[in-house]
Amino acid sequence: MDNTGRISRLYDLMDEQLSEINDNPVYEQYRSRSITNYAQAIKTLMEVDKNKQQKGEKD
Repeated sequence: MDNTGRISRLYDLMDEQLSEINDNPVYEQYRSRSITNYAQAIKTLMEVDKNKQQKGEKD
């Protein structure tokens, strides 16, 4: 299964977080952690797709 849709949704969520302006330090910390988590999820999904593609090429 291709994770393109999931990756696209994560990019949308990151974009939402980056577009919000807030002076609340607690919210900024939450936002920073959210963006980091989204980036890690994107990286993982891309690695899964890459590994599946490489496995398919070996078969």
